Amino acid sequence: MKITYDKTVDALNVTLRRGAVARTIEFAPDVMLDFDKKGNVVHVEIIGSGEKF
Repeated sequence: MKITYDKTVDALNVTLRRGAVARTIEFAPDVMLDFDKKGNVVHVEIIGSGEKF
């Protein structure tokens, strides 16, 4: 797992596993989930995380 924060856009990025992204969904407002072709979550992005946490 790798966690990074991009302060220029206030986004928290969590990479859970390696793999190519096959699809992305908006799980909740400002929360994006990336899935691989097997349906595993590979990446989570939270926009505006500085305001939320």
